Amino acid sequence: MSTANSLKCYSCKGPDDGRPYPQSICENEETEVTCTSKNNTVMACGKYHHEIMSGVLLHEVEARDCIPEKDCYWIGMSCRAIILAGGECEHSCCYEDLCNNVSPLTSDKLLIAGAYVCAIVYVYQLTKGY
Repeated sequence: MSTANSLKCYSCKGPDDGRPYPQSICENEETEVTCTSKNNTVMACGKYHHEIMSGVLLHEVEARDCIPEKDCYWIGMSCRAIILAGGECEHSCCYEDLCNNVSPLTSDKLLIAGAYVCAIVYVYQLTKGY
């Protein structure tokens, strides 16, 4: 395991407003970043991917980034919301350099916020019949 100050992860984050950000775009736009830790927080490389139907359109979001280890739980909860709404969702957290690039499908606060926004928007739309 790399230390928190030297862990390198892939990073790609789409818009933070729930718009689609497919895996193919993420892979083309990803960059390597070095994780920075505040208050000796253990960092991980996170990966998040979901697909859910919205009417006749498939909505896909992929995100990768350095995240505090404790936030891996919250990303998992976001995935649960997508799955409960009828979508597919996978996430992972890993602790070796550049480990968040390999399939299976799957930040800091932007990754988590994006996951929550997507989950909330689509659960709301599904319950309202949009």
